[in-house]
Amino acid sequence: MRLKSFEAHGFKSFADRVSLDFEPGITAIVGPNGSGKSNISDAIRWVMGEQSIKYLRGTKMEDVIFAGSSVRRAMGMAEVTLLFDNSDHELPLDFDQVSLCRRVYRSGESEYFINKKNCRLKDVLALLADTGLGRGSMSIIGQNKIDEILNSRPEDRRSIFEEAAGIAKYRMRKKEALRKLEETGANLLRIRDIRTEIQGQLEPLGEAAAKAHAYKEKAAQLKLVRLTLLFRTLEKIDQEKAQLTELCAAREQELLSLQAQQKQVKTELQELNQKIQEKEDAYSQYQEEILAKEREIASYGRQLAVYQERLEQGKNRLEQLAKAKSRLEGELEISQRNLLTVTEEYDRLEGAEARAQKKLAVAGEEKNRLSQEVQDAQDKLKTYQDKAFDSMRELVMARNTLTGICQEQDRLHRQQEQSKEKLAAGEAQVAEAQQAAQAAQEELQGLADRLTSLEKQKKTLEEELLAAAEDYRKEHELVEANRRSLNQKKARLQVLSNMEREHEGFIKGVKTVLGAKAPWRDQVYGVTAELFHVEDQYVTALETALGGALQNIITQDAQSARDAIGYLKRQQGGRATFLPLDTIRPRSLYGKEKEAAQAKGIVGVAADLVTCDEKLRPAVQFLLGTVLVAENLDDALAAARKADMRVRIVTLDGDVISAGGSMSGGQKQQGKSFLARRQEIVHLTEEVQGLEKLLQQQEKELDAITQKGKEQRQAQDDCLAELQKLAVRRAGLETQAEQKQKERQEKQEALELLREEKRSQTAEFLKLVEQRKQLEPQVAAMEQADAREKSESQELEAQLGKQRQDLEQASGRYQDALVEASGLKTQLEALNQRIQTMDSYEEKTQQELSDNEAQQAKQVQSQKDSEAACQKLAAQAEALKATLTGTEDAKAQFLTEREALAQEKTGTEEKLAKLAGQEEGVRQKIRSVEMEQVRKATEQSHCLQQLQETYQVTEEEARNKSLKDVETGDLHRQENQLSGDLEAMGAVNLTAEEEYQTAKERYDFLNRQYEDMTAAKEQLETVIASINSDMARRFREAFAKINSYFAECYEQLFGGGKARLRILDENHILESGIDIEVQPPGKKMRNLSLFSGGERALTVIALLFALLKYQPAPFVILDEIDAPLDETNISRFARFLREYGEKTQFIVITHRKGTMEAADVLHGVTMEQSGISRILSVKLSEVAEA
Repeated sequence: MRLKSFEAHGFKSFADRVSLDFEPGITAIVGPNGSGKSNISDAIRWVMGEQSIKYLRGTKMEDVIFAGSSVRRAMGMAEVTLLFDNSDHELPLDFDQVSLCRRVYRSGESEYFINKKNCRLKDVLALLADTGLGRGSMSIIGQNKIDEILNSRPEDRRSIFEEAAGIAKYRMRKKEALRKLEETGANLLRIRDIRTEIQGQLEPLGEAAAKAHAYKEKAAQLKLVRLTLLFRTLEKIDQEKAQLTELCAAREQELLSLQAQQKQVKTELQELNQKIQEKEDAYSQYQEEILAKEREIASYGRQLAVYQERLEQGKNRLEQLAKAKSRLEGELEISQRNLLTVTEEYDRLEGAEARAQKKLAVAGEEKNRLSQEVQDAQDKLKTYQDKAFDSMRELVMARNTLTGICQEQDRLHRQQEQSKEKLAAGEAQVAEAQQAAQAAQEELQGLADRLTSLEKQKKTLEEELLAAAEDYRKEHELVEANRRSLNQKKARLQVLSNMEREHEGFIKGVKTVLGAKAPWRDQVYGVTAELFHVEDQYVTALETALGGALQNIITQDAQSARDAIGYLKRQQGGRATFLPLDTIRPRSLYGKEKEAAQAKGIVGVAADLVTCDEKLRPAVQFLLGTVLVAENLDDALAAARKADMRVRIVTLDGDVISAGGSMSGGQKQQGKSFLARRQEIVHLTEEVQGLEKLLQQQEKELDAITQKGKEQRQAQDDCLAELQKLAVRRAGLETQAEQKQKERQEKQEALELLREEKRSQTAEFLKLVEQRKQLEPQVAAMEQADAREKSESQELEAQLGKQRQDLEQASGRYQDALVEASGLKTQLEALNQRIQTMDSYEEKTQQELSDNEAQQAKQVQSQKDSEAACQKLAAQAEALKATLTGTEDAKAQFLTEREALAQEKTGTEEKLAKLAGQEEGVRQKIRSVEMEQVRKATEQSHCLQQLQETYQVTEEEARNKSLKDVETGDLHRQENQLSGDLEAMGAVNLTAEEEYQTAKERYDFLNRQYEDMTAAKEQLETVIASINSDMARRFREAFAKINSYFAECYEQLFGGGKARLRILDENHILESGIDIEVQPPGKKMRNLSLFSGGERALTVIALLFALLKYQPAPFVILDEIDAPLDETNISRFARFLREYGEKTQFIVITHRKGTMEAADVLHGVTMEQSGISRILSVKLSEVAEA
């Protein structure tokens, strides 16, 4: 894939529609500053989905639209289109060319198009995601990227390596998991608090439920006693009525005859009505049966249609499976034939490869043998040549000495004079060079002392900075600890406040009333738990004393309580207990109970320990006016005995002695209840305010430490800058000193040579006379030896030429054999890989065939079942239709029978009316007796009404429930005793059992939720640990490869040297910074910050290319990254770019001539009109040919 063309209209300075065609290789975009070159880079970045306006060099998105100039008005739209060559289908679209277009309007609307079809930004990002052009890729590299890397700290620099390693998505997953973990922790805290709250309510609610249960049992016994008394009164009334009945029995005998006749007639009438009704019922039932059968027939029809649709779908599915099976069998057969062909080709190549290896071994042996022969011949020829050269030199010297000995004597004399002058000048130059070298050495020593001083200063500053960092760390840890404590307390305060605001822990009825929006709501003051306030030391005692009454609702009057109860019934909102202030009566201590309040260890009356609004004081006295608070159980027991066990006493630990002598107590309640929750909210609010003030003070101190650290850091940076300057100066002086020393040494060596030359000249002059006498006979012998050695040398050269020719031929044969063997081996490896791929494909096809056959068998069985169901439904529908025959005849017969019965009923009703008139005459005679019976009946009715309204039973049920073997006097005594017991129990929450059960179910539910949340938290912690492990592994793998590529790219760009990336803290690889250390040729390994600007920029370019090598992109845009480089480095950069250009398409925005020369195509950007860019293109290959 590559970028084929670019088209823009209305984007920044491109007011007119412009287009660029990009070829493979390197394309350079050139032009003067401000002409709009970088706008091309911005446009390509923008169309590929860039949303950050900072990277587009603007302040808002509409800045990318042409803003107008002195000669052109502003445009309302910007549009950029990229055309990609997708012949390799690297983009996941089935097109050889893919166009990508983006438009933006001044209104803010934005549009995206893929192949001219509207799409979303998400679709564009997904299309480019796995191509090397997505977010975080190195496809567009600008000058700001180099500056960003150069000026960034090691901790900030790691982000580009994370982007290359592809762990950004892991960081997002980790962030999401941490957010969920934090939410889960907050939920756990809230659930734990609510659970603790409810747990603290369970025991007092349990006690209140037990008390309510006992109260209900005694109330039930009292109700049974009173029911028995009422029933016995009713029996007495029945006896008196029986006596009255006997008195009027005589007169009623007169009515017996009439009543008997009336009864007989009524019986006949009832029988007729019953017959008519039976006929009506039979006809209605018959009609319903007919309708049911018709509905059943319709239902069978719908089911039959469904099964027929399934049959049709099944046939289509079978056809699809058959086609798929045929296709898979064909593919399998083709794959097997291809596999056989490839296997035969593999066997053939394997034999050829073995023969090529054998041929290679033979050629290698021959090459080695001939190489040794040539080497031996060369050594022998060199020996002869050296010997001949020595002989020739001796002969020439002898001849020259013999023929020019006189002239040599004169020459030697002149040379001696010249040597004297040269020696004097040389000695002066040596002395001057010695002085210069000594001066350079002294200056170098001064720099060394200054460097030593600065190093000590640097070390001192580093120690001070470390100390400041340690102070900052300690202070920061303290601030963080206090901040965590503050956050925890705020979270706890928020949970408690939310619980109080949402009335958490209260029963459903209380929540319903408090959340109601009705006129009577203003007369509801609230719940006792929220209206009563007590000191911390009395919380346990008062909560125990109140028990379920903590959830009682205080109202202004009874009317508002009635309205609230009616509201609960209408809304089905549960039950609640109300304390109307106009009906409740304050309770107080009397007699011995009052004396018990003065006993030792009694803190006081519970009502006096409560603080509240004065208008609510009656409710406090009603609930707690007769309850005492003692310090401990012993004091409470002693005080209760003084009051004859008639008073209720609660200890500070929550133990209770009830009126009547019962005791309850044990382990203290765990967690917080309603009153304790209110106290904790007050305390937490105070603690939060104190911590906030403390944090403000600590943050000021932390800012002061930070400012001090910045000043120390600046001093250290200044020291480092001076060290760097001195190091550069020192390197220059060292080079200068070495050069001076080298010049002095060279001049000293020249002086020694002159002296040696003078001495040799003198000795030579003395020897010349003696040598002439000896040379003449020697010259003749040397001439003969020279001729003989020349002849032998020529023969050896001829023989060596032939041996070299044989060696070249053998080397050619060896190279041909090596190429053949390597090619065959490569083909074998490719065929082996192809065979494995075809085997895998065949196994997959076999599996798909097996799955297809199983699906066919399953579908055939389903077809059979559907056909059987269709036949069964059709038969059932036909049978029902047959049963509907003859319904009209049955209907006509019914109407005839009903008419006959109606006529018979009319005659019977007339006879009954006549008998009723006769009966009325007789009844007038017995009215006087009935008046007495009416009075008794009224009394009986009153008793029966009381049975129904008070006890909700009938007379028969009262007879069964009443006590049989107890005298009436004993019943009255039991009634008095039970009434006294109920009065002694005081206020009882009758809904306590329901409240306890609700709280228990809520507590169990929260327990299950807490366990689920704990498991979810552990799972999230496991996921985070796994993400950290994956991130570390991927980062290590990517870092190792990038480090290796960086060293290679650096060596190529610098023509040598070394470079490496170093993780500062291996133990914390996911947070550690990354440092860059390089060693240019001829220099030491040092940190990147200590080198010149050009060296640093070229190093970063090497790093960017290493990242690009690790994460390749189809094309790369380089926006003036070569600006800081000098001409030498530009040449290296251009050669490097040319090598990479063979694999990757480069678009380079540049000003540098060397980079332009490396390009294949030049596009020039000019600004002929103010603010409007134009483009000119030149293909360099065509210019060169011309």
